[in-house]
Amino acid sequence: MSLSDADAEESVFSGQNDQLVSGKDLEQPTLTNSGDEDEFSDEEDDEEPALRYKRLGGNVHALFEKDTASTLTASERFLVLGTHWGNVIIIDFEGNEVKKWRAHSTTVNSVSVDIDNEYVASAGDDGRVVVHGLYTDDVTIVNYSRPVKAVALDPYYSRKASRRFVSGGTAGQLIMYEKKWFGKSDSILFTSAGPIQTIRWQENLIVWACDEGVQIYNTDQGTRISQIARPEGSPRPDLYTCRLHWKDSHTLLIGWANFVQVVVLKERAQQQSPALGFTGTGNDSRPLLYAEVSVMYRTDFIVCGLALYRDNFLVFTYGDHQMIEGITAEDDTQIPREEQQHRMRNAPPPELRMIDRNIEEVSSDVLPLEGFQLLQPNDYGLAYCAAHSSSASAKSPRPENEFDDNNAGAQTNEADTWFILSPKQLVSV
Repeated sequence: MSLSDADAEESVFSGQNDQLVSGKDLEQPTLTNSGDEDEFSDEEDDEEPALRYKRLGGNVHALFEKDTASTLTASERFLVLGTHWGNVIIIDFEGNEVKKWRAHSTTVNSVSVDIDNEYVASAGDDGRVVVHGLYTDDVTIVNYSRPVKAVALDPYYSRKASRRFVSGGTAGQLIMYEKKWFGKSDSILFTSAGPIQTIRWQENLIVWACDEGVQIYNTDQGTRISQIARPEGSPRPDLYTCRLHWKDSHTLLIGWANFVQVVVLKERAQQQSPALGFTGTGNDSRPLLYAEVSVMYRTDFIVCGLALYRDNFLVFTYGDHQMIEGITAEDDTQIPREEQQHRMRNAPPPELRMIDRNIEEVSSDVLPLEGFQLLQPNDYGLAYCAAHSSSASAKSPRPENEFDDNNAGAQTNEADTWFILSPKQLVSV
């Protein structure tokens, strides 16, 4: 795939022009049966595909007969689904239901799991955040009265008496909930002019998206360390969900509408005072860490999820250059209602694209997921599951084979896997 120099803009990537990534004349893979597994393949391509796809079986289909998925997250031991009927469902990597409970009276917008796989949090349009213990009857319910769009557990929730989590929604406030010696406490960490969209918590860093851009907060210092502004020319922030992915504690991937950014967290240069033996930044009011956008490029598709695969970007996408050309940075109300309805009834299938560090597209697979013609970008999701780590399990106080009476949680993921979510289907990559 060649890049369009005519659409190049100001660069933040290795001193080169900001690039426009596109994919055209791509062949659509067909769905074939391979034994008991369904796989996506390209019948006209004799080369081994870069990625292998498998539809999750088990009883996922039965789960979706009367309900639809609204959100997904993955741990190294299981998947957590939220649904539009307010259910939270734990399933294994083959699609078998392990546990299920009704947490909300309406749509579940976000789910989160702690690092020990012992607690699951959910946030819903009913204004509630529910934290549910998987091995105990421990349940925490907090009602914020207005729809809650995102929640993230402290990664070490099960190990700390503080039982912290952060949440946010249409009220525009990022709220830290924690237990203290005198009782429970809600602290407002940030107030936005618009809703809090997405939250991710990695080690001591919390990142979230709102109208002002992507914010990063250091829990050790108790301060916001950076704001990554939305790129110039971006569509309205509420139109498309911001996708956030921590590669590690110092590298953050951001996909928002038709822009992709890679943010690297760096330490400020310290100053040493030999006489006093003091090391500091020279200005104690400044955070020790700061964020730097190392890569940014504009695409001709909407980002529905992203991660890294080896040295490449793995981007789950929706739409094409014609759709992007119809998006304005201000408002979509200029589009006639008939045209909007036509687009909603004739949506294109999503694609999974692999893009290298030179911002060249390596591969692209069209995924004809069930009912894609009626789905929009915010209906899709991508969850990353790292390969099972024995060292991580050793740190967990919970034995591997103790999940429920049937030991269903004993299954672990042996390789890095990505899970693609649509309202009626789950596909592993």
